[in-house]
Amino acid sequence: MTIAMCNMTALLGGHKLNIPALVAHFSASWNPCKFATATVRMRNPRCCILLFSTGKVVCTGAKSEASALKAFAKFMRCVI
Repeated sequence: MTIAMCNMTALLGGHKLNIPALVAHFSASWNPCKFATATVRMRNPRCCILLFSTGKVVCTGAKSEASALKAFAKFMRCVI
C-alpha cells in the first residue's frame, strides 16, 4: 500500500472494494447516481473517508499527516 500526502489529503490504493457491503457496515452515505463514491464520516480523528470501487481510499479533511494515518489505521481495523 502506498500513501501520498497533498494538502492534507491522503490516498491509499488497494484491491477492489465491495461498496454496498461497506456502506451497510459503516452506515456510509452513497448515491451512485450523483457521485460514485461512498463517504464515511469519522469523528475521531475528524475527517472523511471516500471509498471508490476501484480500490482507492481517500482521506480528506485531516489536520495532519498523523491524523490521516490514524484514520486509515482505524478504517482498516474495521474492514479486516
